[in-house]
Amino acid sequence: MGKLFRVLVWGKNAVGKTSLIEQLAYGRIDDKPYRETIEDTYCIQYDSNLNEKDIVLRVHDIGGVKNSPGEELSNIRHLMTLVDAIILVFDNRSNESFECCKAIKHIIEVKTTDKNKKEIVPILVLCNETVTDERRSTLTPTDFEQWTGKDKCFVGNRVWFVNIRDRTRTVEAFTALMKELYKPQTANKDAADRNLLPRLGIGDTVNRVLRSAARKGKQM
Repeated sequence: MGKLFRVLVWGKNAVGKTSLIEQLAYGRIDDKPYRETIEDTYCIQYDSNLNEKDIVLRVHDIGGVKNSPGEELSNIRHLMTLVDAIILVFDNRSNESFECCKAIKHIIEVKTTDKNKKEIVPILVLCNETVTDERRSTLTPTDFEQWTGKDKCFVGNRVWFVNIRDRTRTVEAFTALMKELYKPQTANKDAADRNLLPRLGIGDTVNRVLRSAARKGKQM
């Protein structure tokens, strides 16, 4: 039986969450008008030459925050208890989307494995660089470092800068997350890390089936 990891992608609406996921899964993005996400599920299979079993990342893409995360948490509380990691996304156009991610971090409930031990849920923070000119926000690297530098729940203790036109950055960030989640039983950890890469185009049919099932479930 293969290994399945579930992650939740959340952040303010219209910051490029779905585009980044589709860029990772399919190696492309469609230049189409913005369409609000309700809830989609993607399956991304990872290749690992050191492990014959399938390693699958199931990505839950939910609608972005419109008002405040606290008001909308009840809609996704069921997912919070199921996921192995959380991905927070903001863009570099405004401080507001970054502050939204900070607010989400504050309300994330800690997964408890037993009465005396608490499991830290890894959090991958992505900054989608959508603009490069004077329209950028006033945030600085120091702002990011102060937030992520000391809390060990943050993957890499940093903000990962990505761009929907550069898939390499997205792969790098997600691979860092997978290294946190996947602990292969091998003495050669460096070799395992090198061979852990997302497989392009996996699950076009699977994704359509999952999205169709999700929509049908909402209509019932």
